[in-house]
Amino acid sequence: MLVGERAGLDLSGVRGTLLAAALTREAHAGGLPDGEAIARALMEGARPLEPFIEELTVGETWFFREPAQWAFIEEVVLPEAFRRREGGLERFRAWSAGCSTGEEPYTLAIVLHDRGVRERVHLVGTDLNETALARARRGEYSLWSLRGAADGRARRHLSERDGRFLLAPEIAARVRFFPLNLARPDYPSAVRGLSDLDLVLCRNVLIYLDRAHVAEAASRLFETLAPGGWLLTGAADPPLGALARFTVRAGPFGVAYQRPVAAGARPASGRRDTPRDAAAPVRSHPPGASVSKSRLAASAP
Repeated sequence: MLVGERAGLDLSGVRGTLLAAALTREAHAGGLPDGEAIARALMEGARPLEPFIEELTVGETWFFREPAQWAFIEEVVLPEAFRRREGGLERFRAWSAGCSTGEEPYTLAIVLHDRGVRERVHLVGTDLNETALARARRGEYSLWSLRGAADGRARRHLSERDGRFLLAPEIAARVRFFPLNLARPDYPSAVRGLSDLDLVLCRNVLIYLDRAHVAEAASRLFETLAPGGWLLTGAADPPLGALARFTVRAGPFGVAYQRPVAAGARPASGRRDTPRDAAAPVRSHPPGASVSKSRLAASAP
């Protein structure tokens, strides 16, 4: 099916059912008996495919989602990157892959701002859903995006107007958004700013891809990282340790994947830091190691 080929989506199970229902709904709206005519129009390029792809993915996100992962970012990822790039043109480079309406990359911009890092940063947000990206660029949110840990920290950087919350211009200006399909070979890309990254956030995105596209994405995501850079995924995402040359770490934050530094070199920090609120020691796994499902469940925030 074209949707699977173009977006790499796994259409087995419920997503296949959802797609069939969307085709039927569009057909009835157009006075057609079933979805076959719509499917033919998609195959021939007479209708855009993106609205149907958007129906099969959930853009659920909010500021400071998964606090344990943000603690790991602040206490391990950022200090390592700052030391690694000390004296360089940039202090930090990051990509939010599958950013939806933008709360995730804007959270990173807030974290950097609060630490006094307000220039020489490179932050990119991408998504398959152009409607979501348009909302991200507006930087306008409801209380739903400010639940949990976000209610205090994020709200300081938003102003309320008629029940809506507008992101401060100095935060909004730090993130660049553009569409990107993780199933296509459009990354790594130095031209688009998707290379030499200190952090890639790809959380609850890979769950939508079929097995072959997950393997391809893992390899490409690895290549976008600078040596010593980190990839963070969601608790429900498939394990990637056996799919690229990552060093895998598990802890209260879930699972984190690091691109090893060059042979003979050492990590920029010179040691392994652990978030202050960690309830258990961080465990390291050798490159290529996988983490069991029980380990994932035990370590997920």
